[in-house]
Amino acid sequence: FTLELSAAGSTTPEGTTIEAYRWDIGGEIFEGEEVEYLVEEPGFLPVKLTVVNNLELESTVSVEVVAAIPGGDVTPWTATDLGDSDYPGAALLETSGESTCLRLHAGGAVASGTSDRVFFVHQSRDCDFEASVRIPGPTELPLRTQLGLMLRAGLDADAASVSLAVELSATALTRLRLRHRPVAGARATSIESIVFERDQMLANAWLRLRRADRAVEASTSLDGENWQPLGEVELDESFPREAEIGIVAAHQMRSFTELRPPISALACDVELECIDIPRFIRGEINNDGKIDVADPVYLLNWLATGGPALPCEAAGDGDGNGRLNITDAVRFLGWMFLGTTAPEPPISSCGLATLETDLELGCADPPPCSETP
Repeated sequence: FTLELSAAGSTTPEGTTIEAYRWDIGGEIFEGEEVEYLVEEPGFLPVKLTVVNNLELESTVSVEVVAAIPGGDVTPWTATDLGDSDYPGAALLETSGESTCLRLHAGGAVASGTSDRVFFVHQSRDCDFEASVRIPGPTELPLRTQLGLMLRAGLDADAASVSLAVELSATALTRLRLRHRPVAGARATSIESIVFERDQMLANAWLRLRRADRAVEASTSLDGENWQPLGEVELDESFPREAEIGIVAAHQMRSFTELRPPISALACDVELECIDIPRFIRGEINNDGKIDVADPVYLLNWLATGGPALPCEAAGDGDGNGRLNITDAVRFLGWMFLGTTAPEPPISSCGLATLETDLELGCADPPPCSETP
């Protein structure tokens, strides 16, 4: 894009005239009162202007110009710079193969303190929801970068938040990290993370956040099909029902030794939808407040005789395949008495549904999740 610069506001003492304007823009020399400069790489551009009058007296001023890419229409998303960011972010819709992506340009810093300086592309939601995104080439992002999903109580820089993002540290490690700022002004602490060496060269990383009331569950995937729960956080009672959810991007451009360009990265296949997400305990089949042999017996009775109905069908799906049959009862009994493979999470205590099949089966009458059986 083209940067237009003008020295029309320059002055010289009365009785003299300006004879020359010399520009040094990023090491390239130009002359004239107004110049146009083709910016090939956005970022901070050093500009020096020298004005010379007819007495060969000269005055020089140096400034740092922010050469920022203009954003585009990303409806239904809204793009916002949060906090005192040193570089204005930009978002553009872009097609990559069969995918629609958000191209994000951002500066700022990883949201790890008591206040954020990030670029946020977001929508408001006042429901339980599922949000997911694919991050191409996560191990190839620049160092000191954060890119992923974020849920925020508001758009103040210090607002309570939950983020699940690809983070690249100064030591070249790639992390899929879950962070939580419980209340406004608190530090955004790391809850859980998965670490990859930079030479692993991941093709993609899928990230997913699910909210059910005050519970937020984070999952990751390397293929978009097999999801692994990373962690769960409990939102503070002050966290509003209507909140902002979207893509967060940040990149530390300044250091003691260098000035780096902003991040330019893709967030693809972004999905955000309201959804009924049950919170239940797998194996607590009869809703009597505990997990014991009576639960698989209750399931077997329902399978064999057709009643009584299961209060929470997802709780009876021991192997997570979306079908309720005798193998589920065998899975529970083997786990209880023989120490065989445990059922799919959540087990032993309440948690969000982690499988698509849980959502399909549903949970009409979940157990009281304030108690642990």
